[in-house]
Amino acid sequence: MQFKEVVAVVVNADVNADVNVIINVVVSVVLFCISTSALALAIPDDAIGQAPDSELRNDSSQLIARSDFNVPEQSAAVQIRPFTDDANNYYKIETTFSIGVRRGDFDWNIASDFSGQNQPNTLSELSYTNLSITETSFDYQVRKLKGALKDIYFETHISAGYIGNGTIQDSDYDGDNRSQEFSRSLSNPEGSFTFNLINAVGLTKIFFDQWRVTPLLGYAYNVQSFVIREGEQVLATSRRTPSIGQFSGLDSTYQAQWFGFWLGLVTQADFNKHHFTLRGQFHFPEFYADANWNLRSDFAHPKSFAHFADGTAVSVKINYSYQLSKKLKFLASYHNERWETRDGIDTIYFEDGDTASTRLNETNWKSSSFSIGIVILTD
Repeated sequence: MQFKEVVAVVVNADVNADVNVIINVVVSVVLFCISTSALALAIPDDAIGQAPDSELRNDSSQLIARSDFNVPEQSAAVQIRPFTDDANNYYKIETTFSIGVRRGDFDWNIASDFSGQNQPNTLSELSYTNLSITETSFDYQVRKLKGALKDIYFETHISAGYIGNGTIQDSDYDGDNRSQEFSRSLSNPEGSFTFNLINAVGLTKIFFDQWRVTPLLGYAYNVQSFVIREGEQVLATSRRTPSIGQFSGLDSTYQAQWFGFWLGLVTQADFNKHHFTLRGQFHFPEFYADANWNLRSDFAHPKSFAHFADGTAVSVKINYSYQLSKKLKFLASYHNERWETRDGIDTIYFEDGDTASTRLNETNWKSSSFSIGIVILTD
C-alpha cells in the first residue's frame, strides 16, 4: 500500500487492525508454501526410495569427504575448511531454538497541523524507553544441494518477546521544538509484547571453496504491542492536566505494526568447528498503529486513534556457532535493528463519530539483543 492509498483509506474508510494481521500472516504463509513446493517439485524421481546408482559406488574420495568432520586437524593452526556437503543428501536443513534478552526503545510524535510548520511543530510525544524484553525464537532454514533448483535457499523466523520492564513518558508542548512543556506523565509497560514473522528465499553461492554468500528477498511482519498502566503525573498545569501524583484507572493500549518486503545478504565462513555468519537486511515497510486511550471520554473506544506511514529499516546480525556433533551446534547471536518512518497521518476517532487528522512527524523503533540456542542439523 503506497502513501496515497493510505490517505484514501483514512478519508474513505476505517482500517480494521484484525484484517491487517490476517493479510500479513497470509502473505507469509503463501511465501512458505511457494518455497517448499518448489523444493519438493525439484526432487528427482530417483531420490524417492533410493539414491542413484552412481552415488552408491564405494568411492574413496567421497568417503574421505564425508568423514571430514571426524578427522582431527593435523596442524595446530586454525584453517578455513571448505564446505563439504554430503553427496547423498538433497537438502541441508537447520532448525534453531534460542532464547535471549533484548533492549528496545520506541517513540512517536505528532504536529499540531498537517504542514508541521505551525506552532507547536511537536504537539505530543510518547516515548517507551529502556524496554527489557525476554525473547524466544524459532528458525528453520533449508538449502537444496543438487538437482533442479540447486542452491536455492529458504528460511522462516518466528520470535516472541515479553516486556517486563521499562518507562513510558507522555509529554505535551505549547512551543516549537519540544519547548513550553505543560504536561508530562509516566506509566508502566509491563505486560507488553513483541512478535516477528519473517520469510525469505535466496540463492547460495560458494566462493574460493571457503565463503558462502546468499542474497535474499523476504517479507517481514513485526509487532510492538504496548499496554500503558500505573499512571503518574509528574508535570502539571492548572486547569489543563491532572494534578501531580498517581492517577487511577489507566489501562490504555498502543499496537504498532511494520510489514513489507526486504532485501538482504548473508555471508558465512567455517574455521574447523567454528562457524561465523554476518547478515544484513534493508526493509521497506509500511507502518500502521492503533490505540485505545481509555481515560479520554471524548475519544472512541476501543479505537481512539490510528497512525499511517511508510518507513525504512536496517538490521544487522552476527552469529557464532560451535559444532558439538555432526547433528548439533551451539549458537550465540547478536542482533541490532533500527526502524523509522517518514511523516505520516495521525487520525483521531471521536466518541460522537467525527474524525480529525494531523501530521505524524515520525515513529522510531530501535533494539539490540543477545541470544543463545541450539541448532539441529538434518538431511
